[in-house]
Parts: sequence; C-alpha cells; structure tokens
Amino acid sequence: MEAGQISDEDEFRKVVTQGLTFVDEDKIMSIAERRRQEGLKQGIEQGIQQGMEKGIEKRIEQGIMLIAKNMLAENIPLDLIKKFTGIPTEQLKHFN
Repeated sequence: MEAGQISDEDEFRKVVTQGLTFVDEDKIMSIAERRRQEGLKQGIEQGIQQGMEKGIEKRIEQGIMLIAKNMLAENIPLDLIKKFTGIPTEQLKHFN
C-alpha cells in the first residue's frame, strides 16, 4: 500500500494500534488531512444552507410587511390586517 492510501477508519485504527513503526507518517497525515477537508466542506455546505434559509425567511417577512403597509394604505381595518399577516396591532399602528 502506498503512502496516504488507508481507505477507512477501521484500517486506520488497526494501523495505529500496531504502532507507528509500521506506518509511514505520510499515511497518518493523509488521513488527517482528508478528514479535515471533509469537515471543512461539510461546514461550508451547512453555512450556505443556513444562510439561504435565513435569507428566504427575511424576504418573506419583508413581503408580509409590504402587504400590511399596502393594506393600511387602502384603509383596511387593523384587525383584518393582523388576521391575515399575523403582525400585532401595536406594530401595525407604527406603520402609519
């Protein structure tokens, strides 16, 4: 087996338990680097997903606020605006 070609964690554990005298340091560093890169990639993917979700939520909230402001401009009663948008009456009063 060439340096850096340990393919799974079980093999890694086996090699480590046999002692480092049987293992080339490059193999261990390759595994560690691969695991680090996998973790980094996963973290980036999760961050992107969370950012997209927050962006979508913010745009939805902005849309609801715009609808409420337009409803106020059309003199629709506050209780109906609250019912359809979920925005508290006190907050709606500040839109005017």
